[in-house]
Amino acid sequence: MRPPNMTHRALLALAVAMPLLVARVAHADAPPVVVWRYAKDPRWVHGQAIVNTTPGDVWARIQRVDEWPTLFSDIKWLKVIERSPTHWRVRLESNTMTCGSHDYHIRFDANRVGQVIIDAPGTTSVAYFQIFDGGTPTEARVTYSLFVEMHGIVSWFVSERVLREKQTQMVDRYLHDIDRIFHHGQP
Repeated sequence: MRPPNMTHRALLALAVAMPLLVARVAHADAPPVVVWRYAKDPRWVHGQAIVNTTPGDVWARIQRVDEWPTLFSDIKWLKVIERSPTHWRVRLESNTMTCGSHDYHIRFDANRVGQVIIDAPGTTSVAYFQIFDGGTPTEARVTYSLFVEMHGIVSWFVSERVLREKQTQMVDRYLHDIDRIFHHGQP
């Protein structure tokens, strides 16, 4: 099944919400990571983190997919299957989504956008991440969106509520990892 692209409505909602969230996160007492579910389509969870490093540093680190287990605490293990300059195929097992290992197809483009297609039976799952300039030359805004839809027999065994909770936890965890690495660790 072909992964969904973000709909025009979802993109419009993000375009409207992002400036408000950037202002909120830029405020001194605001949390460094913000995560929310798209109200009109609960299959989408979005989030962002503002970090104190350049967008180029974040992008370079994220493109080193073979090092993701040192970046993302959710990854139980990862094995590289194939690699090219713009595409990786890896087998990955998540700590949050406890359904075994699956192939992940990761693509990068020149606009600092990454697409992750998760090849898991009984689901359509895709994630997008993008790195933007932040409010200063040494600040980056990292966005992460995750779409998950169950179908077929899988939907008999996993409740919608549990799936959505895990999906939100995963987006939150990945963005907190980015925040932890770039605020307190080394890029």
